[in-house]
Amino acid sequence: MPLARLAGETLYAGAGNPHTAEWTELAARLFEGRGIAVAEPFPEIEGAQEFVRVVRKRGWSVLASVEFIEVPGMVLRPVVDPVPLSPVGMVWRRGLRHPGLDALRAAARDLGARDGWRKPPAEGWWLPAADAAAMGVETGVTAGAETGVAAGGC
Repeated sequence: MPLARLAGETLYAGAGNPHTAEWTELAARLFEGRGIAVAEPFPEIEGAQEFVRVVRKRGWSVLASVEFIEVPGMVLRPVVDPVPLSPVGMVWRRGLRHPGLDALRAAARDLGARDGWRKPPAEGWWLPAADAAAMGVETGVTAGAETGVAAGGC
């Protein structure tokens, strides 16, 4: 789904959920200046059936990662042109030493190097400028690739 096709739409991106504040902020940055609105917060929903009922009633699509849970009646379509990237980081207290933390850091470093976690697709991606700077990659959007984030409609 080209991002431009979502202009005029309202997408649910977890607004109001304290567990998804970073996701909601990422969506707001992605939608800024594109004519796409972030759906207003609503009380926490229990269960996939109720989630589908609420987003259908409001006419919303959902911005979700491609690993989003299977929801009856929802179809996942990758967002492209550009592909939004969602950086994930590991944070720990400076000076904290623990064998478990050392093993976790080593595993993340090894998997990241092996699977290219810190390298964006060759072209057609979007990342907030501050995140790109922290990762040491150039910002900019070009046409192309299909990975990253998906919009699901119920």
